[in-house]
Order: sequence, then structure tokens, then C-alpha cells
Amino acid sequence: MSRRCVAIVVLLVLASCSGRAGETTTTSISSNWTTYSDDDARFQITFPEEWRPNPNEEAPVGVLFFVGTTLTELTPSVTLAVLENSIPEGADVDQLASATRPQYAPVFVVTDEVEAVVGGRDAVLFHIAERPTEDQKSRVGIQLLTVVGSSGWTASCMVEVFDESLIAGELEICDSVVRTLKITTPTGLTAART
Repeated sequence: MSRRCVAIVVLLVLASCSGRAGETTTTSISSNWTTYSDDDARFQITFPEEWRPNPNEEAPVGVLFFVGTTLTELTPSVTLAVLENSIPEGADVDQLASATRPQYAPVFVVTDEVEAVVGGRDAVLFHIAERPTEDQKSRVGIQLLTVVGSSGWTASCMVEVFDESLIAGELEICDSVVRTLKITTPTGLTAART
């Protein structure tokens, strides 16, 4: 059997063991990271401690958690947001991803889409890039989508830079951060409403 066939067989076996053809990744967390748990104990997320929580009045409507750094010509701006939305009962992460994809079209291009298992749950990660603008800044990001009960969860980490050479390192951090999202209340919005 050729090496290629062996590799394909191994990948298929690993995919069947995880229950989903995707990747299971161990998040690389530095000792100077902090974990945030929301007041209702619905979720936790871990991020670099130099990212500071912003008051909710700066966060877009519906965002449960929002942190970031300030953009300068020498340093990137990074924003992290966590959102929870109601979805139809029985919807899965693939249906959530299909519904989310068209929402990017006016501003962003999906450059990659990865299926993964994060926190023991099926997830989809979108790598997105902003369509070119005249302000000479580049915006790229990673969004993790997962489903718990009748709630669709999104962890979004966006990087904005003047110097594109800074993007790769920041995206690697963003990827690690969104993969730390843990949903701690299985029923999500349902529990919040009661």
C-alpha cells in the first residue's frame, strides 16, 4: 500500500474516532493569559492579559464580552467578542455556518473554513479578510461557531494592522483564543430567559 493510501486511511480512522471529519487541537496558552467567566456563568474564554475588557457601551449590540487593544502604526489592534444567538431547535453547527457565511459577503471574504472539535463540541472556524479599503489598514480574523441546544455561539477575534507583517503572529494568537471558548450552561439563552 502506498504512503498516500496509508495516510488517507489513518486520517479516516482518526476522523471516525472524533465523530467529525475535522481537527482536534490543543490550545497553546501562555502563563500570562487570563480566563473570563460571564456573570451568568454561561461561558468562559481565555486570552492574553494585556487585552483589556472594554465597557459594554463600546461593544456592538448583542455582544456578551468584548476586549481589545488599540491600533497604532507599530502595533496591531485586536478585538475579541463573544455572542450568543437563538437558532432553530435541532440546528447543528453546519446549518449555523451556512446561515452565517452570507453575512460576511458585503465586507469580508471567507479565506478558509475549518471543521474542528473545540471544548468537546463540533465547531466551524472561519478565517476571514476584509475586502480592500482606501484607509490602508488590513483587517483579518477568525470566527469560531458552535451550537449548544437552541443557541448558536460565536467567538470572533479580529486583527487590524497598518503593517501586514504583523498579521501572522496575531492570527495565531486569535486562533488559540477562540478555541478556548467553553460553554458552561448547556441551554444557553434558554437558561438566561428563565
